Amino acid sequence: ECLSLLGMAVGRDVFRQDAQEAMQAMMETASAGLDADDPQKRYIHEAAQRICRALKEDFLPYLPYLLPGIYAMLRMQPAEVVDPDAEEEDPDMTVAFLEDGKAVGLKTAQ
Repeated sequence: ECLSLLGMAVGRDVFRQDAQEAMQAMMETASAGLDADDPQKRYIHEAAQRICRALKEDFLPYLPYLLPGIYAMLRMQPAEVVDPDAEEEDPDMTVAFLEDGKAVGLKTAQ
């Protein structure tokens, strides 16, 4: 994560080689099979976003690896929650109350 912040500070030309090594290490870590609630997933996601902003079009080679995970996040659908009070106990569940009085929840960990 820190490396991605440094990369944004120094710019694309200086950061390009280090970014390649960082992305390779992050992809290896992610492909090793992280638990659904492993905080490394979020750190890798945030670092990849910053590396993308730093590298601009030079980030394109990493998209085929990253896009399936992004698509999976976008496909997550909320489900109606029967007992919203019980669901508030689950830190991985975001509960929203709709205008019609129903509660829907989105589990943010898989």
